Amino acid sequence: MLTSDTFTDFFSNLAEVCDKPNFQCQCVYYFGETEVTTVQKPTRIVAKKGVKQVIAVTSANRGFLVTMAMAVIATGNCTPQFFLFPQKNYRDYFIVRGPDDTA
Repeated sequence: MLTSDTFTDFFSNLAEVCDKPNFQCQCVYYFGETEVTTVQKPTRIVAKKGVKQVIAVTSANRGFLVTMAMAVIATGNCTPQFFLFPQKNYRDYFIVRGPDDTA
C-alpha cells in the first residue's frame, strides 16, 4: 500500500539522483504497460422491437489478454509500442493494422 512516506522517500531519492554532477536526463525512463482483451463486450445492442432472441453480437470465444508496453525517455523520445501475446506460435497478422513501428 502506498503511503505519504513512500512518496516522500521516492522524491527525496529522485532529488538526490538529479543533483549528481554527471546526471543527464536521457538516463530517466518511464515504462508503462496496459492490458487489452481480444473480445470486446458491446455497450448497446440494437434489435427489432418484440424480438426475444438476438443473434450473438460477440465471438463465443473467451478471448485472451494482450499486454501493450512502451518506454518513454525524459528527453521526449520513445520506443515503439510492443505487444506481448500469450501464444507460443506468434503470427504476423496479430498486429495487422496496428500502430506504426509496432513490434
